[in-house]
Amino acid sequence: MSRYTVASVRVPATTANLGPGFDTLGIALNLYNTVSVARAAAPGREEAKAASMAGDQARAEAAKAESRAGTKRSAARLRSQATTKSPSRPAEECQATGTGHIDVPSPAACGKLPAGAGAELSGAMVRATADAFFRFAGAEPFPFHAAIKGNVPRSRGLGSSVTVRLGLAAGLNLLAGEPLDRDGLLDLTTELEGHPDNAAPAVCGGFAACAGEAIVSMPVKPRLRFVVLIPDLVLETRDARRVLPARVPMADAVLNIQNTAVITAAFCCEQYEILRGLFRDKLHEPYRSVLIPGFYDIIAAAEEAGALGAFLSGAGSSIMALVLEDGAVSSEPGTGLATSHAVAEAMQQAAARHGLKSEPMLLKADNSGVRVTGK
Repeated sequence: MSRYTVASVRVPATTANLGPGFDTLGIALNLYNTVSVARAAAPGREEAKAASMAGDQARAEAAKAESRAGTKRSAARLRSQATTKSPSRPAEECQATGTGHIDVPSPAACGKLPAGAGAELSGAMVRATADAFFRFAGAEPFPFHAAIKGNVPRSRGLGSSVTVRLGLAAGLNLLAGEPLDRDGLLDLTTELEGHPDNAAPAVCGGFAACAGEAIVSMPVKPRLRFVVLIPDLVLETRDARRVLPARVPMADAVLNIQNTAVITAAFCCEQYEILRGLFRDKLHEPYRSVLIPGFYDIIAAAEEAGALGAFLSGAGSSIMALVLEDGAVSSEPGTGLATSHAVAEAMQQAAARHGLKSEPMLLKADNSGVRVTGK
């Protein structure tokens, strides 16, 4: 048993796909959510009985849904539980599994966030993550409180769900005596997310290229900057996946393979200059673009203003542009970022022409990944 009773874990936002690298490429960013987890007093006998019955009922309902869907693999089962939509609930209602409950901070506690989207814990996500952790780690479940604060906007394609799942799992892992190492946390988070393109950079930091269990990660130099345009538009991942076709033309698949291969090589060699023009995608952006007003005009505006390229961040709705700032080596805010500011302004103006409200943010890569910041 761990000697720790409280843990705070900082998890970076992530941008995934990078255009052609669908479910394959991702980068961690210096935008964070912090998840705090604390052991709670064990419930009384009656409370424990009620919690157990509620948990059994929830699991039975999940099993029925899984059976109807015909899912066969345990990873698919975890993904199904983890993506169940549920509104945030008061703390006392989130002890249904007997493993914990949540405290949701007020919007004011989260600070001013782009597009009005703050950090949030979903009761369903907390329960699914906690249940998965205790099973995965073989640890004895214990009651806990969890809270989140930070600036990663929800449902904007910046990995907010990973910050919750990974942050909670890492916090519980510390309180349980660290039965999982870093690779174990990555495996668990990938199962919960359903794909590693956000999970890998969030755990490892920097740029990550993923193929099943094979993951390569590397740091990103500070001269490569990221301009993200965050629209006032919620886009759930499951909705963005529904519009994707079951089949694509061979030529489209070949283009994506070529671009993904050279993007990966460019990051490995730190030859960011050759990234220009490589973010073209044919597998998902043409189909998802209809969900975002002015998508391709915003991309074009970013490139005309000097960006190496731009793409849909994850499933959207955020749009990410990469900018090479050769002078961006100072720690002083805003130093050497003239091109980044120009790109941000151009993207926001392009969005406005299509009636899309948005907020730009200037970021750089986070090369550390998930970190325990308090215990």
